[in-house]
Amino acid sequence: MTDRGLEQGERFRVVLVEPKYEGNVGAVARVCANFGVDDLVVVEGPELTDRAQMMAVHADDLLDDAETVDSLEVGLQGTNLAVGFTAQLAGKTQDHVRDGLALPEAADTARRMQGTLALVFGREDDGLSIDELELMDVVTRIPVHEDYPSMNLSHAASVGLYELVARGRWAPERRASATKEQMEILFATLEHVGKQARVRDHKLTLMLRCLRRVFGRTRVSTWEYHRMMGLFTRTLKQMDAWPVPTVKEGVLDED
Repeated sequence: MTDRGLEQGERFRVVLVEPKYEGNVGAVARVCANFGVDDLVVVEGPELTDRAQMMAVHADDLLDDAETVDSLEVGLQGTNLAVGFTAQLAGKTQDHVRDGLALPEAADTARRMQGTLALVFGREDDGLSIDELELMDVVTRIPVHEDYPSMNLSHAASVGLYELVARGRWAPERRASATKEQMEILFATLEHVGKQARVRDHKLTLMLRCLRRVFGRTRVSTWEYHRMMGLFTRTLKQMDAWPVPTVKEGVLDED
């Protein structure tokens, strides 16, 4: 089995067990490319012709490199953890084969391991067999609505790759949070605005408590703090209520 991996030591492999439609294989290849996974293995799949290439769009190279094997055991060679997707988890405690994890829990388990992670998807019509599920280290399911539990193979692969591969890899750049001192200046300013608007003391106290909780949940950034302070500063100057009596002069920035 070819050892094709991602940067920083990450290794991911998508294994399709007996897919019926070549178009689905091509669509899965495209999804793999979307998430930076270049190791696709097909167990006894259909012949891949122009239809598969068309569905792969710009992932035709990945489709060309996909390995076709004759058994799931061979498809899992060289992997360290196999996560199998099934539409039905255990309904009884003694059903150990389908004793699975919720998808976020399976993702957490996968992120704690080192080596090659295999995401295994079964047939479009009846999924993975009992014998195939027994080869899995972890079993999970995608929580679709019970009125329409069937998912297209490439859609299922998209959800699985997002949860197990991508969600822990990319995160937006974290902005520096406003300091405690800056937030106290903001609350003092808000209190001053409320007093200038003649809000009754008991109502103003409740408003400030509410805003503390709101800002605490959202984690105000330094940039956001300065933008809000710019607005309140200009507002208070228009009201001839500048500066804020409880804040030292020179610490309020308009920009």
